[in-house]
Amino acid sequence: MKGVADLFNSKLTITYIANSGVAVTGRKKQILVDGLHKSEAGFYFSTDPQTAEDIILSKEPYNLMDILLVTHDHSDHFNATYCVEALKKNKHLQLVGPQSVADKVKSCPEYDDELASQIKSIEASPVKPIVLSLKDIDIEIFCITHDGASADTTVNNAYLVRMDRHDMLFLGDAKADDAVFESAGVYGKKVEVLFVPFTFIGLSSGREIIKKIAPKKLVVVHLPDESKDANKLTEKTKIAHTKYFAEFPPTTMFDTIGQSFQI
Repeated sequence: MKGVADLFNSKLTITYIANSGVAVTGRKKQILVDGLHKSEAGFYFSTDPQTAEDIILSKEPYNLMDILLVTHDHSDHFNATYCVEALKKNKHLQLVGPQSVADKVKSCPEYDDELASQIKSIEASPVKPIVLSLKDIDIEIFCITHDGASADTTVNNAYLVRMDRHDMLFLGDAKADDAVFESAGVYGKKVEVLFVPFTFIGLSSGREIIKKIAPKKLVVVHLPDESKDANKLTEKTKIAHTKYFAEFPPTTMFDTIGQSFQI
């Protein structure tokens, strides 16, 4: 009856860490997406130093951590020193990210060659995803163009994670470009929870992509700290969500550190 019991205990807790950082916790497994960083952009949230220490030292509620997923190497998504410290303290821990993430980790003064087996540098083709299985967690990796001026120099991985019978898609700093999503093979995938940068809410192209992916639940991340948000981007995003409310599935805005929900 163990298998039946596992089916009834397959709930996941999704916790907001900072910016696009999210921890996903199951009964026996845990992943962290873009959750260890020190943002150089002053209006975005950085990982709280105590939270970073707890993750690195595998303290509750981060004591089940198996995988660190990094979408790209920007400072508001990734900090190489934090990742090196986490890998050193937790020999079972695996880090997955683009080659640039691996390069920055390996260039850290604290890096040790013994950590090489814990690092997976993976970049998908723009027209074909890569499927990876780690720690009984299935991960499909897509190459999705990074938004903004750094698009030509930044590899942005999107991750479709299947964990404890739940499917979650993390887009990183994806550009809301329908053709890119089509070519990458994102459409048609089963997605229970979709994590999008806030820009997707106000843009018609972003809303169209959300519609095509058709998640059961939407989570908006990368919202600026409202106390430092001179352009009022968070406020404008919330207004846009209200305006186009009928176009969205049930939505959670991650704008307060420590927010969580279960699926």
